[in-house]
Amino acid sequence: MNRVLQSYKFNPSNLPGLLPLLFFVAILNLVACGSQNETSTISSSQDSNVSLKIPDSILASKLDQSAGTLTATISVSTLNGGVPQAMTVSATDATATLSSIPLGDATITIVFTYDLPPFGPLVVASATRNLTVVAGDNPISFVATDYDSESFDEDGDGLSNLAELDDASTSSPIVALCKLGAAVLGSCELGS
Repeated sequence: MNRVLQSYKFNPSNLPGLLPLLFFVAILNLVACGSQNETSTISSSQDSNVSLKIPDSILASKLDQSAGTLTATISVSTLNGGVPQAMTVSATDATATLSSIPLGDATITIVFTYDLPPFGPLVVASATRNLTVVAGDNPISFVATDYDSESFDEDGDGLSNLAELDDASTSSPIVALCKLGAAVLGSCELGS
């Protein structure tokens, strides 16, 4: 048994042979990480195609795309007075073409909204990133942890719009829940 174990002992002279394998594993890891957090480039000298992944919190939710519509906007504080520009939303990404961005400090905001009749458009997530735009190309990325969905609570009941839309059968994103002791009722109108 000692002989078998000895054949598996680490031998520093074998390290050069392992380097290509370690390099290959490192490249695979980088490719896998890059596919989850894509980086777009915003240019100061030409139009830029911006493509961002839809936040994981939205992709994992149970938003009914046959009953409502997920939309997204992007705004750049130094472009068109910061007016939000509609993005094209696909199954996993939101894309837009931005005009050249003026040099200097800019705030970029992404907002995802879900429009579900009869509730109307409700913000379900947003993210903001500050960027100092320099001449040429400027990389920008938003990762899952950049997005906030908890702050958007249209009815002020302590449950986010996304949480309530994700489970619309138990609560409404526009009707606050009434709490009476340990009981929760679906409507605050409790008779006359």
